[in-house]
Amino acid sequence: MLIKGFEWDEVNVSHIELRHGVTPAEVEEVFVEKYTLLKAKYGRYNALGYTFSGRLLSIIFEHKREGIIRVVTARDMTGREIRYFKRRSGR
Repeated sequence: MLIKGFEWDEVNVSHIELRHGVTPAEVEEVFVEKYTLLKAKYGRYNALGYTFSGRLLSIIFEHKREGIIRVVTARDMTGREIRYFKRRSGR
């Protein structure tokens, strides 16, 4: 899936910043490098990947239109997600 841009608004930005301590910039960093993409519930996707600083994030998003995604939530990976991601990515 080619990601060309992000749909940000006050709702999704405040959710990830206040609830999970993740910034939109960190989310966007994950999609610059190699990431693991999984199907999630309700037609959504889960991206697992590193920020530039090495933070491991789990990002749930919806594909809105050609190349544009809307982040539903983003948080630090759980231990189980970390193990899965490292096995899949070879890191």
